[in-house]
Amino acid sequence: MGYSSAIPRALDVALCTLVSVLALAPASASPPAQPETPPPSIPRLIDEGGGFWLSVELIGPRGAQLEAAKSLIEDPVEDGLPRGGRPPPGELVGRVESLDQALAWVHRHAFDSPPLGFEEPGRDGPAPLPGGALLESHGLHLTALVVTAGAPSGGTRDYPWPGASATLLPEGLDWRPATLAVARTPLFAAPAPALPPASERYLEVSRDHDLWQVGVLDRCDDTGRSCLRWAQVITREGSRFHAGWLPNWLLVPDAAWVVDPDNPRAFALRAAHHELDRAGFVLIERQTDAEGERHFSREGLAIEHIGSSWPAASASVLEDTLTVQVGPHQLLSRPLEPLPTLPSPP
Repeated sequence: MGYSSAIPRALDVALCTLVSVLALAPASASPPAQPETPPPSIPRLIDEGGGFWLSVELIGPRGAQLEAAKSLIEDPVEDGLPRGGRPPPGELVGRVESLDQALAWVHRHAFDSPPLGFEEPGRDGPAPLPGGALLESHGLHLTALVVTAGAPSGGTRDYPWPGASATLLPEGLDWRPATLAVARTPLFAAPAPALPPASERYLEVSRDHDLWQVGVLDRCDDTGRSCLRWAQVITREGSRFHAGWLPNWLLVPDAAWVVDPDNPRAFALRAAHHELDRAGFVLIERQTDAEGERHFSREGLAIEHIGSSWPAASASVLEDTLTVQVGPHQLLSRPLEPLPTLPSPP
């Protein structure tokens, strides 16, 4: 009898204990609310006409290209999509209102630092690299910055680009129109103490492209005794702008030509190679035939010169005589024969 009554009492005690434990146990916490992921921003379709669309052509992973294009959206670039027309080449960046703004955008992103300009060129330190900022931040190689004209409907259209010498540049951009002295040449990503093989080219540029020189640099070997002069350039092929380096003697800025007043020809003297005891120059002659075709020839000149600086050098044409002066020395004096007169085309 005592045994049978003990079982219910034991059950009562166990149930009471369980209820007490459950009552004292904290309520299970609900899982923390997850922050809502904002939907990806979608560029709006732009109906306003005119302006210029900006895009980039890159080599590398597709996802990185999209991120790189977004990183180039900066004031005054407007994020958006063209409504109609051919889409701009490469990865779209956005739109600006004016050609001045488009060229300023090209200027900012052509190299990983501002162009060197034309003060006394340095020899030490890294040279600005074409698209170097995108290479460092996204692992991508920039091949072109693209400027596409906007159509009145908000889409895109063809644009009648003027030549380099006729292009009106924004204030503060020192782009100097120039001409290649050869028909076609490799464009390099970085200058070197010796001329690299063509297989190491970054891109290629031809005389048909618009060309501006934006800086100059001497690149020397480890001894500092042998230096090559390089021109920092921006070129335009259609709507594509390219950046890179050319040997200084392969191009002539428009302002550097010395014109023969009596014949359709001109001359330019370009610094080329410098050693500890010698300075080398290239004399370039340009002749224009009756059909308007231009023909170029080049001649190497050298003079003894002690020191690391370049001597002052100039070419002049006076009384049918071409004279090249380097420092206090007359390096060349040559009579100029009249050019044959070619019949004009019918």
